[in-house]
Order: sequence, then structure tokens, then C-alpha cells
Amino acid sequence: MQIKKLKLENFRKFSSFELDINQDILLLIGKNAQGKTNLLEAIHVLSIGKSFRLNKLDKAIKWGEEYLRIQGVLDNQSKLEVFYSVVPRRQKVSKINGVKKKLNDFVGNFLTVLFTPEDIDLVSAAPGNRRRFLDILLSQISHQYLIDLLNYQKVLKHRNKLLKAILENKSKEDELEFWDSRLAEHGINIVRERKAFFEQTKNFLTHQYQKISGTQENLFLKYHARIDEADEKKYIQQLIKRHNRDIQLCETSSGPHRDDFEFMLNNKPLISFGSRGEYRSVILALKLTEVKFIEDKKEDKPVLLLDDVFSELDTNRKKFLLNTIKKQQTIITTTDDSVLGINKNSIQVETL
Repeated sequence: MQIKKLKLENFRKFSSFELDINQDILLLIGKNAQGKTNLLEAIHVLSIGKSFRLNKLDKAIKWGEEYLRIQGVLDNQSKLEVFYSVVPRRQKVSKINGVKKKLNDFVGNFLTVLFTPEDIDLVSAAPGNRRRFLDILLSQISHQYLIDLLNYQKVLKHRNKLLKAILENKSKEDELEFWDSRLAEHGINIVRERKAFFEQTKNFLTHQYQKISGTQENLFLKYHARIDEADEKKYIQQLIKRHNRDIQLCETSSGPHRDDFEFMLNNKPLISFGSRGEYRSVILALKLTEVKFIEDKKEDKPVLLLDDVFSELDTNRKKFLLNTIKKQQTIITTTDDSVLGINKNSIQVETL
């Protein structure tokens, strides 16, 4: 899978911008604040329907304008489009070949793996960052996962509103029965998919880490689930047991929206002793595992989006990442092309 053309209207600093991509490797060179990351952001929006930098696309609209449009053409001639406007009301429209699509039908048609300098901190980041990593990855490869995730989020929102209403004596506790059942129905499926990912990738992840680090240390991801994914009734019982607490706090305390995972190196939590160098090796191994997982599940290669990450890596780690670049389309941003150490005669270079 490759993207061959990108077109922007009123996105970030670009009033109008078009880019034809005719090589497997596209190198975007420019000083800071020239718009390099904006282009990766736009491409990523075409993949998952959302920005990796914003919760909403409002701030991505060029100053003084009322809408933005991102369009892309893939190598299979599919035409993708995301339109977002704030006037006369906020609305987002996603299209494939001119036909409007819901988010769960849009995501998964264009596969990407994003690697940014901020990902190096995934080990020590807040749990929500790690859940977001899982949700983006699994939503691209599983249509059902995305459906369950979107439904779970809707049910969770309704349940939390009801908890507040109960606390204010505007509703009764027995009204939670319906929402408990719905939450368990979708939540269990989410946890099953997450656990399957950890199980299916553990050997490859360790192998990649050992190659990168030059050690025989074992790396695995330890999943901390708040529910028993094997039994929906037990999950509902757990929710019921926490009714009083949830009502007092007006929030749901049990479910995959509270789950987390940690990086374990030789059965010890990496966050407790890991060096910055070990963090880099672990995250690079994770990103290469992400690429492999998507390729195995979808039988197609994702597009790699690398946002100025080579400056974070030493020679050995660059080597492993460059070996991946050779196997699929890759779009790279950098302020200094010399850090890559690749022959620019074989790639497409765009200066911003």
C-alpha cells in the first residue's frame, strides 16, 4: 500500500498544497516550523480519521478560514478525503471515492505506522498514551475492534452521566443495569483483542529488541486489565460491586478505559531502572513489531511515517530502522538530511 498524491486546502499553514509522491522513500527537509510535521499529520488523518496532535481538528484549520480538506490518492487508485468545517456548525465528513463513510468504515483502508520523538517516552507516559497506541493499531487491522471501541465510548459517556444523575437524586440506581450490560458486552471484546495482540507479538518483539540491543535480554509487554475478559457475567458483577464508588465519583472505575500495559525487561519493569538508550531500543522494537503485526493481519505493508526520529537514534538503531524503510513506502521529515546516512539519489527529496 502506498500513497501517491496528497492535496491540502486550508490545513495548518497551507492554503493550497499538492504533492505527487513517485518514490518509495520521500524525504521532507526543512527548518523547524516550515510545515514538515503538518504533512505527516495530514497523511495520518487520511489513515485514522484523526490528528495525532489534536483531539479535534479545529486548530488545524488555517487561521481565518472556515474549513479544511485533506485528499489523498493511493496506488490502488482509491481516493480518500477528510473534510472538516466549523461554519455553520462543526462537522467532519470522510469519503472514499466520493462516497461518505462512517469512521468505522473509513479506518483500515489506508494503513500507516507513525513514529515520532515523543514515542520514545511511551514507557514513562501516562496510561492514556499507551491505550491510544493500542486503539490506533488495533482499529486499523480490526473493523470489529473499532466498532466495539466506538460503542464502548458512547456507552461509557451515557453511564457516567447517569451516575451523576443518581448522585443528584434525579435517577435511580437500578437504571444502571442496562448500561452495565452494554459496557460489559463491548468492553470484553476490546480486552480480548488487546490480549491477543500481546500474545501474538511477544516472540517477535523480544527478537527485535535483542537484535537492536545486542543482548539476550527478554522484553515483553505486561497487560494490566481491570476486568476478567473470559466472563461477561463476572464483569457485570464487578460493575455492580462498584456502584456506590462510581456514583460518588460520577465515573466508571472498571473497564478497558482504565487498562494499561508496562514494558518488562528480564521480568523487571523498565520504568524502574531503564536508561534513555534502553527506552530507544524498546520503542524501536515496538514500532517494528507494529509494522510486522499490521502486515501479517492485513497482508499489506503499512506506510511508515517518521517524524524527525533519526536524530534520536544512534548508528546501530538507525541501521535497523533503515532496513525496515527498504521494505515499504516511507515518508521522513528531518532538519538535517545528513543524520540519515542514506543515498539520496534513490529517494524523492522535497524541501520546505
